[in-house]
Amino acid sequence: MRAAHLLTLLLLVTTGANAQDRSAQDRIARPLALTLGQRAPEEFRARSMDGEALTLRDRPTLIMFFASWCRSCADVLPALPALASRPGVDVLLLSHERRSLIRPHVADLGDTRAGQCTGRTAIRWAARVVPTFVVVSDGEVRYFGQGTSAFDEARDALLATAATATSSPR
Repeated sequence: MRAAHLLTLLLLVTTGANAQDRSAQDRIARPLALTLGQRAPEEFRARSMDGEALTLRDRPTLIMFFASWCRSCADVLPALPALASRPGVDVLLLSHERRSLIRPHVADLGDTRAGQCTGRTAIRWAARVVPTFVVVSDGEVRYFGQGTSAFDEARDALLATAATATSSPR
């Protein structure tokens, strides 16, 4: 009998906490996708593998949201160093997992910047599935795509945006 009361109390407490968590999460804008030309979300909280704040640089940037358990993400990772070494572009690899889970996947990625973002940042940037690719330039979304097949389009959008940025006067 006493065990039944404790179980009931435990269920009530955890159900109440989950309801509070859900209501707090519901206050976060949850876009299903980002639209080309829209302003990039202002929410951008990320830390490098060394714990330093990561920011968006003033150049066309490919952001890839990934997960350590994602085989499709792992298929794309080897292509990132060559892309990141191109002049005038930046490649940023983000996961909201613990850095200890991320570190083995990002150890040999050359100029690719990698780190941990907050779950809220992933939500604001519409990273509902992995991999999610976003190309940002001048504070605007230039490409948004999800799934492994989106990588080629994201790469092409990044390079086209970089070519336009270097050929037009600022």
